[in-house]
Amino acid sequence: MLPVNRHNQFRGEIQGLRAVAILGVLAYHCGFAMFSGGFLGVDVFFTISGYLISQLILRQLQDNSFSLKTFYIRRIRRLFPALFVTVLFTGIMALLVFPAELVQKTFQSAIAAFFSVSNFYFLSEAGYWDFSAKFKPLLHTWSLGIEEQFYLVFPLLLMFLYRKQNLSMLVKVLLMLLFLSLLLSVIITKINPHYAFYLIPFRMFEFLVGAVVCFMPDSKKLINSKVAEWLVVSSLTTIILCFVYFDQTSSFPGYLPLLPCLSCVIIIYLKNVKISQWLLGNKVMLYIGNISYSWYLVHWPLIVFYTFISPNKLTAIDKIILILASLVLSVVLYKTTESTFRYGHEKEKYFAGFAWVTLAFFCVAVINEGRFFQAKNPVQNVISLPAKVANLKRHEQWSKQCETQIFITPDRCLKPSMTKENVLVVGDSHGIDGFNIMNNAFPQYHYMLISERGCPHLFEAVKRENDSCDRSFDDIVAYLEKNSEVKHVIYSIKMDQSRLNPLLVSIERLKGMTVNVIVMGVGPWYSKQTRIAAHNSDDFLVAQSNIDQFLIKDLFKQNDQARTKISEAGAVYVDKLAYFCKQPSCMAFTLDQQEMVTYDRTHLSIGASKDFASYLVNKYDSRNFFNDK
Repeated sequence: MLPVNRHNQFRGEIQGLRAVAILGVLAYHCGFAMFSGGFLGVDVFFTISGYLISQLILRQLQDNSFSLKTFYIRRIRRLFPALFVTVLFTGIMALLVFPAELVQKTFQSAIAAFFSVSNFYFLSEAGYWDFSAKFKPLLHTWSLGIEEQFYLVFPLLLMFLYRKQNLSMLVKVLLMLLFLSLLLSVIITKINPHYAFYLIPFRMFEFLVGAVVCFMPDSKKLINSKVAEWLVVSSLTTIILCFVYFDQTSSFPGYLPLLPCLSCVIIIYLKNVKISQWLLGNKVMLYIGNISYSWYLVHWPLIVFYTFISPNKLTAIDKIILILASLVLSVVLYKTTESTFRYGHEKEKYFAGFAWVTLAFFCVAVINEGRFFQAKNPVQNVISLPAKVANLKRHEQWSKQCETQIFITPDRCLKPSMTKENVLVVGDSHGIDGFNIMNNAFPQYHYMLISERGCPHLFEAVKRENDSCDRSFDDIVAYLEKNSEVKHVIYSIKMDQSRLNPLLVSIERLKGMTVNVIVMGVGPWYSKQTRIAAHNSDDFLVAQSNIDQFLIKDLFKQNDQARTKISEAGAVYVDKLAYFCKQPSCMAFTLDQQEMVTYDRTHLSIGASKDFASYLVNKYDSRNFFNDK
């Protein structure tokens, strides 16, 4: 049994498959809803790499010309120059655009990318799908980490098992590893999908399905041309349909990558099929395939920085601009770097030296917490943190506990604990504030969160700001009836006058179920974003005065009224203003003066939630808090 394609001929259809893969990834990352499964383009890349690398190594082993050193040098020349340039310019953009905290994280990920361990780095943070991904310009290098780790290990395996006269043992081992990797991927995806997503043992099967093609007999001897053409069209259609019908809610990876990977394998196996050349080997697809690596590198940082600078959701025109801009940048990167260094260059030693100097700079930046261009005015340092980033930090604790996206609460995150007393936090976009406060004040309890923007989850609630609310008050009642071990409900909502009566009715209904109800009271509330109000302030006292001018006029009156009526209804009223405010002023900055109390008009920063949690701990012990009347 010998590897096919004995002559190392160029396969245009494989370049075309690369084009299909990058277009899928690009459509997904730009937010085209039709291509919700475009991320599977990465899996197609993996399969192509598995085939090409296996074919290269097996051919050289067969000719007794394989050199591990030469192989690694070629991989470095192929991948690292373009990666380095991308990382360098990403770092520069981060310095110009990001606040210090995000600069530090960007440089940390840059160092991980240099050492081909991006997948481990991003595994240690929140997931690929989560809200914080929008602030990680090098997140896409996780796939390069997996690919480079494959290149590190796989040649050693082939060298150890290869026997020129008997390839059966090698084939058996590869098939065994393929099925083992697939089985582990299915199992681990159910236990911890982040591990299955980021670690190579659970992705190896995607490379190996491509590698196995090298041991299959010539397709022309088994399949006639018409059947081959039908298979090519069907396989290409299947890949595109995977891009359309899969999405991030699918149980991924598991076995799902098999469908696009096997479709890719069929096209690779069927050599010299006319329709393959017409669909995938045409000039346009060949060119896109040639620049696919450079395009993959540049597109995601561009999207991240563009969306960070732009306050609005991407429009169709924005998406087209991003595609065209990333295309231009990818062509420049391909012409100036990727193709230049791929086969060696007389200046590559100087390039390597510059890369190491840049790496040292990134290391210093990480140690310095990214604060190279920190403003001298301490107030400006605090208010310069964008509201998007502050919102991300608000959701970090819940994201880590639930491994979920922002404002989404899957049913798996609502399972009561068997060992801790259970507390359900219910709210709109302020629900996360209640979770943060309680989780930091009394961590010995198990907190579950139902929080959805614009959805207060109240009985006969006022008209919803968002008509697509996933859950209603009836759903809360049904959940409590089903989970009788949940005896405490905390409401954490925007407390305006229109919601007070529905809240009182909700309390009455829940008290009838012998549920202890706690209400997070009115918090600091402004008519203008606090960051804007403090924009020209020279010091914290001036900033405090400027921000206080925009306090809602009836704030303290609303708080008094809510506290009285909610207490009379038999619920615990947690008075935020008792801590944050002293008429006619409310704290604008946290105790350590590292964050604003609110970066918009009403939502608490994570620092403010922690400060208030400390206040509650000093005022109550946990038992008195949950039973205070």
